[in-house]
Amino acid sequence: MKDVLDEIDKLKNKYLDKVISVRRNIHENPELGFCEFKTSELIVKELKEIGINDIERIADTGVVANIKSKNKGKTLAIRAEMDALPINEETNLDFKSKTKNVMHACGHDVHTANLLGVAYILNELKDEFNGNVKLIFQPAEETLAGAKKMIEEGVLENPKVDAIFGLHSVPEDVGYISYGYGIRTATTEFFEIIIKGKSSHSARPQDGVDAILIGANIISKVNMIVSKLDPFENATVTIGQASGGVASNIISEDFKIKGMIRTTKESTKDIIKEKIKSIVKCEVECLSVSGEVIFNSGYPSVINEKSFTDDFYNITKDYISLKDDKSIDLVHKREPILAAEDFGFYSKEIPACYISVGGGNFAPQHNKKFMVDEKIFDITLDLTSFFAINYLRRSENGR
Repeated sequence: MKDVLDEIDKLKNKYLDKVISVRRNIHENPELGFCEFKTSELIVKELKEIGINDIERIADTGVVANIKSKNKGKTLAIRAEMDALPINEETNLDFKSKTKNVMHACGHDVHTANLLGVAYILNELKDEFNGNVKLIFQPAEETLAGAKKMIEEGVLENPKVDAIFGLHSVPEDVGYISYGYGIRTATTEFFEIIIKGKSSHSARPQDGVDAILIGANIISKVNMIVSKLDPFENATVTIGQASGGVASNIISEDFKIKGMIRTTKESTKDIIKEKIKSIVKCEVECLSVSGEVIFNSGYPSVINEKSFTDDFYNITKDYISLKDDKSIDLVHKREPILAAEDFGFYSKEIPACYISVGGGNFAPQHNKKFMVDEKIFDITLDLTSFFAINYLRRSENGR
């Protein structure tokens, strides 16, 4: 095991400058979901240059590649996201975004470059494991559910994936690694409420029914829902948009409300949805107007499967011991977070493990000043490669 880590370290040092260069290229040229054309072209070019030719383009801009050992075994998938966010970057980086109002503010440039670096390493060490490593470069994680489209187009087949691993940089000190079991992120649901009142001049309010007033009552009551749930449940209900009216002296006929539900349990989400429908029904019926509630599913929760996550924990403990680096801190996070992640679509289908890795404490994710310290690659390249090789070795031996 020490010999393998030594080989990984040598290859990491060999390719580190290249990984950083790729990361900076992607960061300078960010692309939004399903528009990652330059990013996916760069990925294919880099893979072909090192002799990886088992490459498939799927889900518009997605890229899937396989590194196959000479011996049969399981298939481990490793996923990285490629898309940026509609944010105007305000950092002092020499390689800051060249595209106005588009920025890598969530670390996906780092994740993509890291997976390419892992490909460089594992391609040279494919005799060290049995089976296959499937590299998934996924588009559109942010709001557009790129993972769902990748799955629908067969990313988990040919060869069939046995387990999937993913990591995310977070605003924590470099050296921080966190993992957990079971539900790790929120399941989400979008909702829209449409109120139809009756328009009239503000001088004759008796002739109208104020859709804005009804909407305000609904907003107030919807915001009370969470306060009456089981206090041990994790849930939020957010009204993010509200609009109506055409002029200041006209009672509005129409009012629209848009919001989002976040919970860590599907059952809790169902309770909230029923309460929203009940509130709207009560408010519109008492004034004999119409109201409609439309729900649209967001992302399922990321669920870390116990056995596969045990493998991650045990292999990472070995990694930390062999590195003998006191700055690496493996943290067990028991509680899930209410952020959403479309990695949950993968975890619905196959055993999954999703972890967080510190990338420096500069600014929150999705912030115009968000940055990731490139020292993160000293850990993520080693750890991801070490985990992949040893997971496939353990699987081969029935563990």
